[in-house]
Amino acid sequence: ELKKEMDMMVQDAFDNHSSFMQSRDRAFQAFMNDCIYTPSFLGEFVNMQMTEGLKGKESEMESIMSDIFELFKLLKQKDAFTARHQQLYALRLLHNSSVSQDAEDSLISKLKIELGAQYVSKLIQMGVDMRNSRELTENFQKLHSKSSSKGIEMAVKVLTTGLWGEPVSYTHL
Repeated sequence: ELKKEMDMMVQDAFDNHSSFMQSRDRAFQAFMNDCIYTPSFLGEFVNMQMTEGLKGKESEMESIMSDIFELFKLLKQKDAFTARHQQLYALRLLHNSSVSQDAEDSLISKLKIELGAQYVSKLIQMGVDMRNSRELTENFQKLHSKSSSKGIEMAVKVLTTGLWGEPVSYTHL
């Protein structure tokens, strides 16, 4: 919100003069990088948007993703954000708690442009792991439904070693 206000002020009051735009960008970058926790906070904000904030707001999704990415571009510690984002993305996938796969895909494509295919390849493989796990579970349930015993439900998650990182505990934030 603050960034949008500053953008509007520079546009309205200064007619998007390049000197004012550069000053605004430098000041915002300094502000964003002043606190060492900002990358983690931005990762938490993305997680919040992906789990509950975008619910019922599909029309606003691209705007929200663009706003988040504008803030991400200002960060100097992009690696700290990406590490936190990967942890929280893994939790969203494992708990099936993401509100919109389209929003996840949009963010991944924007990260691919900014950070390169190597970082995004891990996120994409995590999604592939989850799709494969769902298919295995569905195939098992189809096979099991033909047998005589009922009432047993099972969900299997087969994950690629090295992609999913260490378990995240919310008590250590």
